Amino acid sequence: MTVAPQATMSTTQQAADLLGVSRPTVRRVIDVGVLPAEKVGTRHRLLLRDVLEYPHQRRARRDEALAQTAVEIDEDDSAVLAKRRRTRGVDRSAAAGGR
Repeated sequence: MTVAPQATMSTTQQAADLLGVSRPTVRRVIDVGVLPAEKVGTRHRLLLRDVLEYPHQRRARRDEALAQTAVEIDEDDSAVLAKRRRTRGVDRSAAAGGR
């Protein structure tokens, strides 16, 4: 754990080390606009608070995407799925026996 003021600037390599990713990965995230950075000359500088917040934002985006793909299954659907599983089991055992 590092104790530092939240306004501390970091390099892309320092951000990569903190996030456990490669420096090119940090650059890609900056280039697509997900991780804000300031360009100083030819180098990017990132606020420490943005780097530390990035994993939380990424997790929230992932969880939201998963929630959007979730499907509720009612009892009728459960019966159909169970029937499909039984049918696949028969198909697989027939295929295995034919070898």
